[in-house]
Amino acid sequence: ICNKMATGTGKTTVMAMIVTWQVLNAVTFPKRTKDFSRALLIVTPGLTVKDRLRVLYTGEPDNYYDAFALCPSESMRQRLNQAEILIENWHALMPLK
Repeated sequence: ICNKMATGTGKTTVMAMIVTWQVLNAVTFPKRTKDFSRALLIVTPGLTVKDRLRVLYTGEPDNYYDAFALCPSESMRQRLNQAEILIENWHALMPLK
């Protein structure tokens, strides 16, 4: 899923909702591996943005999943902890040479 939005329009919140949707569906329907994933790679344009996106890690104290109550129940919130999220700067994808 690719996401391009203007500054201040809620990109991080949208990403948190996409993560929630993907992971909860992946955990609920484990045989639908082509449709849903609990492992997500988020590519950022720079180090500052990468640091700001820490709120997408489920274990962060100030995460968006709890701040915006994205899970309708505590049991779903616990299932969301099965997410494997990697936030990386796009430079990490460049060839070494």
